[in-house]
Amino acid sequence: MKKATIYFNMKTGEGIETVDELSTEDFENYYTFNREVRYLTEEYRVAGMDVYLSQRACKSWKEVVE
Repeated sequence: MKKATIYFNMKTGEGIETVDELSTEDFENYYTFNREVRYLTEEYRVAGMDVYLSQRACKSWKEVVE
């Protein structure tokens, strides 16, 4: 399976913020990966966080993760 990382970003009054990330390396196949992406997207939206999917994280995300 090809390596890919999806970032969950949201726009706030202070700019763009990355709230989570998922990598295909953590899943057996694309089906389970996509199912988890859809599930998390819905959970964040239910919680009032209007997230969108991106291939790039915000600048501060790299600093926080490392």
